[in-house]
Amino acid sequence: MELIGKWKVREVMSFDLDSGMVWKTLDQLAASENADEDSIDKYRKTVMAFNGDGTVETLMPVPEDFTQEQRAQLEDEGIKIRDGMAVISVEQWKCEDGKNLYNTGISGEVLGEEVSSWTEINEVGDMIELALMRLERI
Repeated sequence: MELIGKWKVREVMSFDLDSGMVWKTLDQLAASENADEDSIDKYRKTVMAFNGDGTVETLMPVPEDFTQEQRAQLEDEGIKIRDGMAVISVEQWKCEDGKNLYNTGISGEVLGEEVSSWTEINEVGDMIELALMRLERI
């Protein structure tokens, strides 16, 4: 699957008392009795931009009522603003042996063996699965 472009969160992995870990849409999460509205709102606003240069930018909208001074302060702190969105992190992705991979930045070892920080980005229907999120193209 071609990854270049913008993606938004459609589903997240969530714990369910009856079923254990299950995928739920953001609407299903919002309808649950223990809904964390702040987290759901962040998921709804998050955009991940896969770029042709191998970077993945995580973007969040800058509030419309932000002043030019507040925007300048963000930029002074090293946070780029592009198309009304703040670039809150930049990670790496690549295609290798026909597989799309994402650099989690997590390294270490298991049972004395080095573990790669690169993990496969799985395709699930028209979505991609990245960590505990399933993203759809926008």
